[in-house]
Amino acid sequence: MEDALGWASRGYWQDVREKTATARAERAMLMSHSTDVAEALEQGGQAPAHPEDLRAAEVAAALELLAGPWRAPLRLMVRHRVAAYVVAFVLVLATNKALVLNGTVVYSVWGWIWFAPLLLVDSKLKQARRLARQRVIAAMEARHAESAAG
Repeated sequence: MEDALGWASRGYWQDVREKTATARAERAMLMSHSTDVAEALEQGGQAPAHPEDLRAAEVAAALELLAGPWRAPLRLMVRHRVAAYVVAFVLVLATNKALVLNGTVVYSVWGWIWFAPLLLVDSKLKQARRLARQRVIAAMEARHAESAAG
């Protein structure tokens, strides 16, 4: 029985493929969300939408989290995402090469710190998605509570 179950069960490579597919789907959703936020930033805001519209709530939450004068660089990175990644990668290569050629270190990974702002932008967008889901769920619960009371 164990041999049959071992043969028929999922294997390591199937788990790897599934995790890879999940990561790709998550990355695609994040890029789509980033595009929507960039469009809203270009328009100068977002028009009010239905409180149960998840996509609009995600954009509104992202705009809220990226508001303020200190977060202007993050908004710039959201607007010009591809350029930000290219610039960060060039800075990584230049920093690592400069540290190695300067003789400071034999092998450098310090340049990868240039990706920290991009990771911060991604975390803000993920946080906005979580906040939007909570708000949409709260709006749905409120609507159902009203209909149950009425």
